[in-house]
Amino acid sequence: MRKCLCGVPSCHDVTGEVMDGGRYHLLAVRSVLTWNSYISPGDVYWWLDAVPRLVSVRSIAQNLTKHHTPCSCGYQKKKEKECCALALSPLYSPAMGRRTNPKTQRIKGITAVTALRLIACLPFALNRWVATLLGRLIAAFPTDARRVSEVNLSLCYPDRSEPERRKLARESLVESLKNTFEIALFWRHPDQGLKRVVAVDGDAPLRQAVADGHPIMILAPHLGCWEVLNFWLATEFGLHAMFAPSGLPEVDDLVLSGREHFGSTMYPTTARGVAGLVRAMKKGALTAILPDQVPDRRSGRHAPFYGQPAYTGTLACKLIRQTGAVTFMAWARRLPGTQGYEIRVRPADPGVADEDLDKALTAMNHSIEHLIDESPSQYLWSYKRFRRPPAGVDTPY
Repeated sequence: MRKCLCGVPSCHDVTGEVMDGGRYHLLAVRSVLTWNSYISPGDVYWWLDAVPRLVSVRSIAQNLTKHHTPCSCGYQKKKEKECCALALSPLYSPAMGRRTNPKTQRIKGITAVTALRLIACLPFALNRWVATLLGRLIAAFPTDARRVSEVNLSLCYPDRSEPERRKLARESLVESLKNTFEIALFWRHPDQGLKRVVAVDGDAPLRQAVADGHPIMILAPHLGCWEVLNFWLATEFGLHAMFAPSGLPEVDDLVLSGREHFGSTMYPTTARGVAGLVRAMKKGALTAILPDQVPDRRSGRHAPFYGQPAYTGTLACKLIRQTGAVTFMAWARRLPGTQGYEIRVRPADPGVADEDLDKALTAMNHSIEHLIDESPSQYLWSYKRFRRPPAGVDTPY
């Protein structure tokens, strides 16, 4: 039996086995004991394999607290010997990999919430007008966001002329500002977001799958207004989704209050949260995931995205394969002016459920491409989607 990385001899009596040299065991302990912190979204990917083999996460935590005492450095130690494999201090954020000052975080949180609430005071028409004006102003300057957008567009739409791509980059920045302003309003007043859904397209197959009792996976990339899509899904079908804290509790409370307004069930990005989501899906629940975020280095694989190798998270495809979920693509299209939103639902490429994970990821990215092509200006092109290239390849940014 290999020795667990945490250094506690009796760990073997609790877990029964040491998985991957202790990797899963350490994630189990960290997810339970760091209640004032959180694990990175990437840790969740490991849990799809780890959770079924853990005997009891709670018993692991209880056993370790008997053998370890907190030390001032923020880690645990056994007597005077540090056990630096575990980061259990509330000041330590595993997702960020650095210590944070609670007072600084609180100031940031209060400042952010104040700004969001001020934006939320604007009527929808004025909200949209101010966002459009600021978006055009920002798009006129050579900001990093515009540069990243132009790089991404040159990679994804090489057949378009440079003037076309620049125009699209500017339009995308304006749409991004609209999204920022409108979600500030809708987190504060969720009913205003839902009532502005004026049309729905392609939802018949989704409704049939729900009626048949199948678990449903909605893949919703950073396209249009994803918060309005969340509201609609929660109202129409009941939504189960994961929530990763931002590290700013004040902001998290505001976001959760908006997302839970229509009865959504939110799961933390911990082992228990993943296990709970899997159980709900196997009973026929509907869940939604943002599939185009760049995961950490342990939690994804490179798959083609518009013909470019993009580091792609494996969580969605693993959940689909594990639960047998029927998969759809969906987004909330922002209509011109103050007309509102159109919900669009499309079937995903059947390959997302392929046993070959590389093929599944390729199919998922292919489905995202088709959705983006419906309205490229409403995609978040300022996101550094290709920031983790394959080994030996320089980042395009």
